[in-house]
Amino acid sequence: MSTWADFYPWVMQEVKGITTDYADKHLRASAADFFERSKSYIVDLAVQATTAGNANYAYNLPANTDLVKVLEAYVNGAEAGTENQYRAREARTGVYALSPTQYSVYPTPSADGTVAIRAAIKPGALSTGIPDEYFSQHVEAIAWGAMARMLAVSGKPWTDLSAASNYASQFITKASEAQSKALKSYGKARTRARANYF
Repeated sequence: MSTWADFYPWVMQEVKGITTDYADKHLRASAADFFERSKSYIVDLAVQATTAGNANYAYNLPANTDLVKVLEAYVNGAEAGTENQYRAREARTGVYALSPTQYSVYPTPSADGTVAIRAAIKPGALSTGIPDEYFSQHVEAIAWGAMARMLAVSGKPWTDLSAASNYASQFITKASEAQSKALKSYGKARTRARANYF
């Protein structure tokens, strides 16, 4: 796990006079914004055991993370619809969001079973960093986002609206690129094997 302190070489020299707590706050916000936009922090949540007669469950999110989007759901091993694909409940098994932390299985399970979910997530309010692989891929973009936020704060010795605008533009471009890459990678991962008949 890479901590917010691992980003300091990219931000502390550019935004003079800030404290580490202040940097952490803006790095956390930048990382959350980046992964919200890019949906590139993808995880398979721990499989949830379901019980007969109970439709509502909590997402098994990693500690100190928040849900961005459910990408795939499987109920008892069979692919199911998600709230992202189906706005109204149809005559198909599905996983539907009740809140950012809870979902409902439809129809209500009539027997014990399982739900498996692949989701895009982001660092939460109490997060202390991001996984190393995402740090190595996105360190500059997240640092740029944090610098854009800090430099745009008015009335500070480090305020620089021109630089803030430049960093914000670079941040948005990198988030968009990461989203495109994640979608391509995710699409490849979802490709199913097809039977060949001779």
